[in-house]
Amino acid sequence: MGLKAFDKQMDAVLQEIGVMADEAVEAAALAAAKEAVKELRVTSPSRNGDYARGWGYKKDRTGRYTVYNKKYY
Repeated sequence: MGLKAFDKQMDAVLQEIGVMADEAVEAAALAAAKEAVKELRVTSPSRNGDYARGWGYKKDRTGRYTVYNKKYY
């Protein structure tokens, strides 16, 4: 195997690792947002439950997740 072929092979491997890392970060961020909403719903004060049920998350254009209260924001 020549040096150019090795270089192309390494580029392909590194690109695949980058894609896999991006997917893993995305999955972890989504899981964290879901877990935060779940925890907030359980621990929020509730007289009638509206505040506790109002928690949710959304993803913005940059790929970040924001946890917020839909009704009281």
